[in-house]
Amino acid sequence: MTKQQQALLEPVLPFLAGSQTAIQENSSSFYFAFRQLADYQAASIFVIYDWLRQLDDAADQGQQADFEQLVAEWVAASANPPQHIDEQTSLAGQVAFLGTVFEIDPSYMNDMIAGQRFDLNQQEITDWPALTQYCYQVAGTVGCMIWPILTGQPLTAKERPAVIQVGQAMQLTNILRDVRADALAGRCYLPQTTLQAAGLDQAALTATEASPALVQVLAELGNQAFADYEQGRALAHSVPAGSARDGLLLAMNVYRQILVNMRHKDYQVLAERTYVSRFQKTRMLVKTWFMQ
Repeated sequence: MTKQQQALLEPVLPFLAGSQTAIQENSSSFYFAFRQLADYQAASIFVIYDWLRQLDDAADQGQQADFEQLVAEWVAASANPPQHIDEQTSLAGQVAFLGTVFEIDPSYMNDMIAGQRFDLNQQEITDWPALTQYCYQVAGTVGCMIWPILTGQPLTAKERPAVIQVGQAMQLTNILRDVRADALAGRCYLPQTTLQAAGLDQAALTATEASPALVQVLAELGNQAFADYEQGRALAHSVPAGSARDGLLLAMNVYRQILVNMRHKDYQVLAERTYVSRFQKTRMLVKTWFMQ
């Protein structure tokens, strides 16, 4: 963090603290990965994630009015970012303020909103290119936004592809473990062309046991996610050693372990949601500290 960033952030940290509780309650893996960061980094990332969570909830629940209100707040805040924040500053205003402090390109948030609107309108993932675009919008953009917070430097064109691949890996992991829950809610994030080629329909996704054909499709997504995670290992080591690198490695390793757990079950993921145990998380934390 530069001296200028420190001077801007230290006085406002108390006003950013509210998002930590929300993240702790709603995303244990994300909180576990980033709680070890320096206060200014953790608070900043939690604020951005809190706002994204609210946007995502509104889209998933079909709450059109709430979604449009959040978008309107962001448009107003990003057009005129606050120079300082206090207890009256909206969450969107806090995000816009942090965007200015860390030089985060606001186009990433606009791309995120486009991806969430895709969900709100319950559009279909037609093919692999559409899935790649969706993963960038709803997950790759998150990495692009938090990268400057972790490194203290704007995201470069050289770093951007690997950052996006890590986001895609995490989103594919989420898609795999939520196949049945999404299908029961009338959503499907598996490419339609791939499902059709495998002779699969919606009923195959709501069963409690994955058919061999579905396992093959899920394994294909899993293989892509594993390849994307590999790109992230080199990326993490370009972050200065310390809590920021630890946080990034933990986030990737926790999500990758979810994927590993699903592969160990031969992608039989329909009967129950796959988690990473507290023991596994603790073991990964120790490895991150001592085996980088």
